[in-house]
Amino acid sequence: MFISTGEERWARTFAEDRGITGPVLIDTERAAYRAVSLKRTPGATFSMQAMKAGRRALKAGFRQGRTQGDPWQQGGVFVVMPDGRVPFAYTSAFAGDHPDEQAVVRAVRDAVGGALEETPQGTLRR
Repeated sequence: MFISTGEERWARTFAEDRGITGPVLIDTERAAYRAVSLKRTPGATFSMQAMKAGRRALKAGFRQGRTQGDPWQQGGVFVVMPDGRVPFAYTSAFAGDHPDEQAVVRAVRDAVGGALEETPQGTLRR
């Protein structure tokens, strides 16, 4: 399950692009965002670190598309278990600051006892 802020169409596109077949919840009030104290500042969007991350992305062939949602909002990745445990938490400090994907995959596998396989889209399934 994923929680997304913003509009349903953005969450749908996110899920389709990543091959997510499970539920994607939409938090239009940003309650989950505030609960984990994620950042929302123009400074994090336009910091020197964000500019460096943007240059790295350009060199790797990524291009910025149309901005969707709140441009000042920074993200994060949290693995939350049904009992409330959080075996993995990552709060982005600036635009383009992402956790190591393999660390997230390891955290999910460890949390569910390793009974997952990776799909061609890079998502996990039982």
